[in-house]
Amino acid sequence: PTPKTDTTADLQALKDAASQYHAKVMSLSFDEVKSFYSSSARSMPPAEKTAQGTEEIGKWLDTFKTIKNFKGSFSEPEVVLAASGDIGYSFATASLSWEDETGKVMSENIRDFHFWAKQADGSWKIEIDIWNDFPL
Repeated sequence: PTPKTDTTADLQALKDAASQYHAKVMSLSFDEVKSFYSSSARSMPPAEKTAQGTEEIGKWLDTFKTIKNFKGSFSEPEVVLAASGDIGYSFATASLSWEDETGKVMSENIRDFHFWAKQADGSWKIEIDIWNDFPL
């Protein structure tokens, strides 16, 4: 028989994980951001090579450690949970700005999509991370 799941609790746990991920991104806590990814995760940045696994994703995240004057915010994530309760996705948008290495202010609006899987310990980990920019 299919195990019973508490979909209300699982949905809230997934939403909490997505919100915590965004908070860590905004605080530039990239070692903690990396901990949200599963060991087999794939991150697909726009116009860049796919990073697979936490080691490659961590190396890609390290490129942001020198970013200056990073600001912005994410919308509250929308989350959807599969009936099985063990997979789901989150979607949010963000408006971000920062200074490049020359001091020029850069900005972008992004759509942020994550496919999550519930782990054996009950935590949620990102399996697929993909985003793109869009005009307002």
